Amino acid sequence: MSTSHRHRNHTETNNSTRMERMDLDREQQNVSTAKSTRLQLHYYPLTALQRLYVYALHGYFTEILFTALWDFVVNRNWKFPGNTSIWVLPIYGISTLVIEKASIILTLFRVPLLVRALIYTVWTYSWEFTTGWVLKQFGACPWDYAPWFHGNFMGLVTLEYAPLWYMACIMAEKILIKYTLKLGVCSTIRQPNYVDFNVD
Repeated sequence: MSTSHRHRNHTETNNSTRMERMDLDREQQNVSTAKSTRLQLHYYPLTALQRLYVYALHGYFTEILFTALWDFVVNRNWKFPGNTSIWVLPIYGISTLVIEKASIILTLFRVPLLVRALIYTVWTYSWEFTTGWVLKQFGACPWDYAPWFHGNFMGLVTLEYAPLWYMACIMAEKILIKYTLKLGVCSTIRQPNYVDFNVD
């Protein structure tokens, strides 16, 4: 074998060994980095504004579903043409947010559920009348109970809805509010691991 051929083989062997060492160093560096950092999961509950958004959308779609079912019962309309107004977004959103705050306080004072629901219903009637009266001044109130119910007052509220509002308030606390308060945003943050050298 010639000298040049032996030299070429020796050079290739050195290059291969060098590449293996570089790969090994890279793997050791990755392991070291993984050991020096750790993944920490942070949970952020929804803010009041975010919960307001959830409650508003829930009320909006509930209104559409209710009017669709109402039209089916009255007119047997299989198209289920539900309808509502943009005004119900802040109306339902704010109302449910108030019920959420009230439920937390009333639960702390151990007020029974049936009594809490009664308080929520009174609030619902008050809020419905107030918002309806304000919107009516501008010809913008999207509901009018007068043509349909005898127990209405100024067409803005009606006693016939009391059982529905009562049950709706119970469902709002036990389902909607309960699970909305559990919603949140999670993010993963890579943080360094610090070794505590202090010895007690």
